[in-house]
Amino acid sequence: MTDTFPARWADEAAWYTRHGDYGWLTEALAALLPNDLRIVEVGCGVGESTVVLARAGFSVLVIEPLAACRIEAARRLAEAGPECVARITFVDADVTALPEAARAQLLDFDPRAVVCWLAGAPDEVTALPGGRPGEGVARHREAMQRGCAELAASLPGVLFLQIADRTVMPWAAKDIGRDLTLRVQQQLVLKDLPFSLSKADTLFRKLTPTPHEAATLGKLSGPMRGAIPLLGMALARRI
Repeated sequence: MTDTFPARWADEAAWYTRHGDYGWLTEALAALLPNDLRIVEVGCGVGESTVVLARAGFSVLVIEPLAACRIEAARRLAEAGPECVARITFVDADVTALPEAARAQLLDFDPRAVVCWLAGAPDEVTALPGGRPGEGVARHREAMQRGCAELAASLPGVLFLQIADRTVMPWAAKDIGRDLTLRVQQQLVLKDLPFSLSKADTLFRKLTPTPHEAATLGKLSGPMRGAIPLLGMALARRI
């Protein structure tokens, strides 16, 4: 795997922080875990989301296989202050192929939730020769989300699984998007695992488009006319 992360990740992550998108996800999780804020974050990117979680008081074990991401996230935590640094532990591992040492560390940590926000990977990881545009990214995200669900199921103390991803659609079609998200999560991500998900726990939030996105979206026509970027959240509960 590459030792670098795409430069666009830093800009995108800072944009989400600035516009309160990571805060929205954090608040939804905190409302369910008022007395025990131990969670696993699968994939930290450049660390913007991790800093938001740390500032909210969460104790986070981060599973991140990309060294460049761990280094950059640690740097941002140091800038946020020693209290944030003390709340975060990094594990060099891939959630879809966890070594036994990492699994033992997770069991010892005994988290109450697993989160997977905006799972990404460098282009060479998601490339799918001969595939349709975006197909490789979609398959990677499905594998990541399924890996997170299997991890959550294997940790007896985990009560919640929170998955977040972005999409583009007209706001008026969000209920259709919620139905589609519910179906995908139930049939692919959560299949045969001890978690339930209802439509009430499948939510969308409007994202503020970047100037480049706004220009691109303004050119859409037909059913996608008026489409905007959305952040979707699925919050599954152990049964």
